[in-house]
Amino acid sequence: METKSSTTAFSADVPVPKLHDKRNYAEWAIRVRTYLKSRDLWEDIINVGKNAATSGQEDDEDAINVPIRRNYMALHAIQMSCGPDAFSEIRTVCSAHTAWQTLKKKYDKGNIDNSYLNFADLYKAVLRGNRAAAEEFLDSQPEAVRKAITDKGETALHIAVTAGHDGIVKELVDRMTKEDLGIEDGDGCTALMKAVEYGRSELKFG
Repeated sequence: METKSSTTAFSADVPVPKLHDKRNYAEWAIRVRTYLKSRDLWEDIINVGKNAATSGQEDDEDAINVPIRRNYMALHAIQMSCGPDAFSEIRTVCSAHTAWQTLKKKYDKGNIDNSYLNFADLYKAVLRGNRAAAEEFLDSQPEAVRKAITDKGETALHIAVTAGHDGIVKELVDRMTKEDLGIEDGDGCTALMKAVEYGRSELKFG
């Protein structure tokens, strides 16, 4: 039986945590960046994006020169430090620069819009099951029903579902479009997926 490892050893002295999701991205990025800098692979490939292999070059022996080898060395280090989900995001990428930017866009918490803080009152109302307060907030700010109200990208419906407040779920669903019901949180889960995950089969989505 294969054992899932949480770290990758680039060398005997350099253990690097595998990138699993946005929760450990910051630590992963610091350690992999340090490793790449120690191998003189950061500035010209990751930070600037030079010397990336282009389509077709990987099969042309004459094109496998030093810059391209350096690109693949950096790309290999990034790939080997990824968990299965993170690796799936870059499995077809042949540029170390593109791989790094793709993972940063996907997992860097700094990319999350802090506007969710504007909906703190709505979050509290939904979490506590206070339907009247939630309705009052939504009456004054109708668009809030489809906005992320937590740092994890969750909407009010995500929160109501996980908390099991069926009355608020119904109220929110009535205010949402079909497209709104497909809104994903930062982990790629819709509210319906959360209902399944938390065993909330009694909740109605329309």
